[in-house]
Parts: sequence; structure tokens; C-alpha cells
Amino acid sequence: MQEDLETGLLWLNVCRKDPHCKSPFGTTGSKNFKTSALEEHAKCVAHRDVVLLQERDKNSLETYALKKQASVDLAIEKLFKCAYYIAKQDLAFRKLESLVKLLRECGVEGLPHMYNDNKACASFVINISKALEVEIYNSVRKNPWFGLMVDESTNVSVTKNLILYATFVERRKAKTAYVGLLEAEDGNAYTITECILNLLRKWDLDIKKMMGFGSDGAFVMVGMSNGVATRLKSYNPFMSSIHCCAHRTNLCVQEASKYEEIKETCKMLDALVNRVATHFSRSSMRQGELAKMQDALECTNLHVLGIVRHDGLVAMVQ
Repeated sequence: MQEDLETGLLWLNVCRKDPHCKSPFGTTGSKNFKTSALEEHAKCVAHRDVVLLQERDKNSLETYALKKQASVDLAIEKLFKCAYYIAKQDLAFRKLESLVKLLRECGVEGLPHMYNDNKACASFVINISKALEVEIYNSVRKNPWFGLMVDESTNVSVTKNLILYATFVERRKAKTAYVGLLEAEDGNAYTITECILNLLRKWDLDIKKMMGFGSDGAFVMVGMSNGVATRLKSYNPFMSSIHCCAHRTNLCVQEASKYEEIKETCKMLDALVNRVATHFSRSSMRQGELAKMQDALECTNLHVLGIVRHDGLVAMVQ
């Protein structure tokens, strides 16, 4: 309802928009401001029809907008899935365009023609990683306790990095998940400890719940006086420091490689394992027989590979 202050006439906007309206409220404007006149007009068939028609058009427009938005959301979701596949398979981001083209040729509908380049793929992957990161930290935060594994590395630009994994319980099963790659200014215990504490503060993780700390056993990590584990125990005295089993095994092998008789035995073992692997890997029939044997012995079906070489084994064999 609207009053024209210049002419002193009363209009009903609903009726004014109807080209078939014959009431003065929608054609010339009404001088009758009585409530009874408005009530009488509201009861007429023409007014009710106009109101119903406009409500139907409004609902139709809202429904169309919702369907259109749902269609756009579905198209973007498909692009996210393509980008996630590319990241999981460690493919180049520029492969997104060809992957979308292939899916479109295979009959997949709703794939947009925009956001198919490498920059869009990188943006999708970054946003997916952020969402997964939040999901992992929320899972860790809900646990009554968790463990943290830390290892050091140096990239091609000779920058010191820390890679961190968290171990926690999810759906009654132990789970280990990557939680971050942090850049450290140097490799001393104070810097590494501060990096870990800053990460815990950033994600609101209580260090009192961190019951385990795993490391490679280096002095900077497990030093009795000023090691990272000792510094973290000052915040949580109930935390256990664990020397990684794989690193300990590697150290044992390196130490054992100093003895000639053990070195010869390991050379023979290395040759034997690789010969067995070669024997099965070059025949599908032999691999089938191996799978049957594993099933009979209730063993996990494993892929045939050569022996895994690491520093200690290489030193021993050489």
C-alpha cells in the first residue's frame, strides 16, 4: 500500500502491477481511505487472484534460484573431486583440463567449462587440504590423548623442516595422520620445541593429552638435559619419549656391518630375497600359486617386491 503525497491518492502496489485490474486502487488511485473500503477490496476475486498469482511467481522464482544454485554447487563439487584425484595420484595440476574433457566425453554431465586450468586446480587442492587439516585436528582434539611423531629433513634450498604425524584413536582404531610440515630456523632443541608448541597452540591441542613423543633418537631430540623430549616433559611429565623402531633397526644394521662375517651373511640374504622376488614377479602363474599359499596360511596377500634398501643395509652390502 502506498500514498501519493502530491495527489493524495491511495494505491495498492499488488493491484497496480496487474494490467487487468479495474479497481481504482490499481488504476487511477483511490480517495477512499476507509478501512472498510480496503477490506471490501481485499475480498474481491480479482484482488485475491492477483495476490495468488504473484505469490506463485515468487515461489517459482525462488525454486528456480535454489535449483540453479544446487546445479552450480554440484558442478563445483565434481571439479573438487577431479582435483582431489589429481593430488592423490601425484599428477601435474595442468592435467585437470584433460581429465575434465575426458569425463565430459564419457557422458558425465554438469561439468563447467570454467576453472579447468592449473591455477584453479591448485586452488581446489589448497582448499581441500585446509578442510582435511581442520578435520584431522578436530579428531585429535576430541581424543582423551594423542601421540606426536617428529622427524627432521632438509629441502633442496637447504632449509630445515620438521614433518609431524599424530597418532590417535578414531572409531575404536588407532590412526596415524600427517599434521604438518614446519620450517625451523635451525636444528637446535629450543627451536624445534617452540615449533611443536606453536603448532599445538594454533590448533588448541592440550599438551597434557600428548602421552607419546616419537623421534629418530638424535641427541637433539632425546638429550637428557636439553633435548626436545626433556623440554616437552617439563610441560607434561607423564609423556613418554619413544625412539623410532625403524631408526633403531637402521642403527643396529650399521653397527653390525662393521663385522665381516655378518656382512657376508647379509650379502647372501640380500641376494636370496631378491632372487625369490624375481622368481615370483616374472610369472603370473607363480604369483597365483603364491597367493594361494598365503591364503592357505592365512597370511596377508603382499605384493612381490625386492628388498628395501636403507642406509644401514647399503653400508652392509657394500
